[in-house]
Amino acid sequence: MNPPKRNAWPIVLVLFTAGLGLYWHTLSAPFIFDDAVAIVDNASIREVSPAALRPPPDTPTAGRPVVNATLAFNYALGGLDVTGYHALNIAIHVCCALLLYGIVRRTLMGGTVERSSAVVGRRTTAELRSTVPLHDLVALSASLLWLVHPLQTECVSYVTQRTESIMALFFLLTLYAAIRGWTVTAIIACGLGMASKESMVTAPLLVVLYDWAYRTEPWRQVFARRRGLYMGLAATWIVLLALSVTGPRAETVGFGHGVTAWQYGLNQCVVVVEYLGRAVWPGGLLLDYGFPRTLTLAEVAPWALVLAGLIGLTAVVILKWPRLGYPAAWFFVVLAPTSSVVPIATEVAADRRVYLALAGLAVLAAVAGFAVIGAAVQYLGGHGQRGPRLAAMTSLVVLTVVVASLSTVSWRRAAMYREPVTLWEQAVEAHPGNHRALTNLAVVLAGEGRYIEATVHMLRAAAIDPESTITADNVAALLAAGASHGR
Repeated sequence: MNPPKRNAWPIVLVLFTAGLGLYWHTLSAPFIFDDAVAIVDNASIREVSPAALRPPPDTPTAGRPVVNATLAFNYALGGLDVTGYHALNIAIHVCCALLLYGIVRRTLMGGTVERSSAVVGRRTTAELRSTVPLHDLVALSASLLWLVHPLQTECVSYVTQRTESIMALFFLLTLYAAIRGWTVTAIIACGLGMASKESMVTAPLLVVLYDWAYRTEPWRQVFARRRGLYMGLAATWIVLLALSVTGPRAETVGFGHGVTAWQYGLNQCVVVVEYLGRAVWPGGLLLDYGFPRTLTLAEVAPWALVLAGLIGLTAVVILKWPRLGYPAAWFFVVLAPTSSVVPIATEVAADRRVYLALAGLAVLAAVAGFAVIGAAVQYLGGHGQRGPRLAAMTSLVVLTVVVASLSTVSWRRAAMYREPVTLWEQAVEAHPGNHRALTNLAVVLAGEGRYIEATVHMLRAAAIDPESTITADNVAALLAAGASHGR
């Protein structure tokens, strides 16, 4: 079933306005942390040429030539002026929201809404279309919730983390094109995503799972008809394999860096549950959550039980009610490459890892919200022509309140990226033993001429990591700088 024709520009305007309005004040935010090696010191982006497709190893863009090429594009337009880099990050974020809107709307109009009593009650399709365009409202709600959520601020305001948002853009485009039947577009988008970030590895699986969950014809027929698409998407794993064989981040990701798969998995039991908590109540967001810790199964048992229960519930739901289970499965499948057992030795958690996974939760929240409000209106006597309109108006009021609340938190969080000292002070306060956060706090303080404070923090970092020669050199440099400047 093809969705009815409608003017898409109002939706584009709403999402564009929301995205720009939320992040325009970050256009002047300075480069921070990994931006130094990915942009400022990255010789491969100095010109738009084949060299831009060969980023240096063990950097944030290593093995991610598409992302590196976008940085080269920014450099060609404005050098190291931060404005263009931030503007492109915001544009990518808005485009992701538009694709999410298109995916949800087409899914609902393809049968999900009409066949789900949890969403539309007992009304017929004709009644639905003659009263409220529910598919548009649910799709807009999901994309807005995703767009303005505070967990997204890192990917938008921290330039280098466009690695995640560009991957998400191609991930969503792959699924959208697959839904539309645009086989070539889907395969190309999937290949570009594989060349953007390794987390794209799950895209072919989620396309297949989508068809299994939402197509109305027998699965055997679907598979036979879409076999070419599935084979083409699977073939893009070759791109990822080719980019990974050289070990572009061999110094930070994988085994042999002091963190075992078991230990990393124990850490992720806690981390994933905390991600879910921040999705519901987005507090305690940090630029740096520190390193994996040495934990025991007994210590993480409460989180492990919660996580196992949620995954088990998701498995049951997707088998019994696949249309409802798919968004829940989306969250866990998208997170799997970074939050399972393959160790990322330098970082136990990161808000950016939830960027795309959050889309599944946003869809569930939108659907559940409309379902609950619709049921409440019916229970309170809202029947006939008046009921659906009242439910829609009530839903819009609730959506406005929720979006405004999330936007307020996101605005404040994004504003911190204009003050790197605040970001690093927050990270140090949350994890005083994080020597990397202490080191970076010292660096930004020194950049502001606050050498005494910087030296104190660098000495703390040296005490935590006494074997680091770099930290020792930094202490010496700060002492010398403080002496020469008299502060």
